[in-house]
Amino acid sequence: MLPDKTMQITKQRYYSPEEYLELEEASAITLARFVSPQTILLWGGEEIIYSLRNKSTSRSLIKKYRYCIEYGLPDYNITVEAKI
Repeated sequence: MLPDKTMQITKQRYYSPEEYLELEEASAITLARFVSPQTILLWGGEEIIYSLRNKSTSRSLIKKYRYCIEYGLPDYNITVEAKI
């Protein structure tokens, strides 16, 4: 048995749904960056809507994949170029 001084009771932190989704998203991005070869591309809701509205799903997929291979980032946002 450990002495009382070293025993600590930790409080479990509860996250709001928004905080939980942010943590999950950050974890998914971190894990996807360690996958080799790059077989995982991460899409955000804004990107999916953009691709469907512009009927450019294939072009968007190719653009995301090329960026992922060249720069090693699986979470490239294809809508960035549209905003420029």
